[in-house]
Amino acid sequence: MELITKLFHLISAYFEILLAIDVFIFIGLVVIHIAARLHFLNMQRIINTTFYYLLITTQAWMLGLTLLIFFINLGEKRPLDLTLQIEASTRWMPQKQEIFFIHDDQLIAIAADGSNRHVVYQADDLIRQYHFSYKGQYMLMMTERELILFDRRQGSARTIDVVRIRKRQMKKQTGVGDPDKPVARDSAEEHRALKGHIDGIQWAPDDSKFCYRLSQWSDFASIQQWKVYDLGADRKYSVPQTGLRLTALFWGVRGEHLYAGRYTPVSDLDSEEAGFRCRVYRLSFPELRPREVWSGYSESKILPVNDLVRAGIPILIPKRQYAFGQPGQKRTMAYSRQGEEIGVDDTDTLYYSALWWRKRLYRVPRVEVVDDFPRYQYRGGRLTINDLRFLPSGRYVIMEHYFWGILILDPVTGRIGILDNQRGNTFGWYPK
Repeated sequence: MELITKLFHLISAYFEILLAIDVFIFIGLVVIHIAARLHFLNMQRIINTTFYYLLITTQAWMLGLTLLIFFINLGEKRPLDLTLQIEASTRWMPQKQEIFFIHDDQLIAIAADGSNRHVVYQADDLIRQYHFSYKGQYMLMMTERELILFDRRQGSARTIDVVRIRKRQMKKQTGVGDPDKPVARDSAEEHRALKGHIDGIQWAPDDSKFCYRLSQWSDFASIQQWKVYDLGADRKYSVPQTGLRLTALFWGVRGEHLYAGRYTPVSDLDSEEAGFRCRVYRLSFPELRPREVWSGYSESKILPVNDLVRAGIPILIPKRQYAFGQPGQKRTMAYSRQGEEIGVDDTDTLYYSALWWRKRLYRVPRVEVVDDFPRYQYRGGRLTINDLRFLPSGRYVIMEHYFWGILILDPVTGRIGILDNQRGNTFGWYPK
């Protein structure tokens, strides 16, 4: 029975090829009949041949199999069940691809077959993101308070910057109890605590520098400061405050300059379509003073890379395929580099699509979460899986399950196993 199930999954995964063969045989039959009608072929002689009966039989069998797969695929799918479908390990994985993920205050790496699991870095706070450098030697990790540079080759780490968080105001209360015991001040001061975060990380293409944005705010003020760190000089540079509120920085292809865009909404009176007047500024290292180098039209708040290249300003497009997602994200659809699609449809069914055929795999249960968003309540809660991603090969899919941890799925055969039995997020890998 298991062999039949695997065979069905395999044929279903290549449904497009099966249908193409079916159509090809049908066209062959049509051509034979047309040729016989035009007296190019002797129909009686063709009918008496074994080849003709074999062709008719194959056509009928292929048509029946195609319809069977189609209608079975439309039927109700079994829910993901640990005892029935999900295997306790991924030792069946043929690849040794190293997978990174975050678990609370740990950055963990593990091979796709479940071997060589180890903690890459143990932080003092919860880890929020991590970013590989282009050559893969370094990683930048963002915790709730710190930006940490990790050298993968040497296994060493150092703190680059810290978000200064003002603690709750305290004062001494005298005359009652212990005179030296601090007591929380019950006033508006405690609501004006200084908060902040670090974002906007971009590596230079030669791994020698990176930029980031340090944001701090309170109830009455806020400040954003872009900074560039030079690894060779072990020095930090700040972008001068010029009145331009830069939202993102991008490196040039040689890593000598940084570029930023400023967007002013405009409207096209002829087409009544909204757009933006884009001004691009260059920040030359190490002065980092913004100077306008290009101005033009952009349909969205994205640097018009093609226009900049034609103007002799090559922008480095950041590589996003090395680390994915952030804690709390609920990604339920992903695409491979080859164009395959994995996702969860409106009926909570996990599906896989290679070309146009959508193969339905399993029904994904939901779980009610305390303080859940109202939009999930009428559906019975949140989906138990999220953050679906294709591994670099494009064959296998990794995901997080609410109860069972990290899973790896082979969408072609429907095989699924547990990679790690604790929950993880922000999957990533560096190509070898």
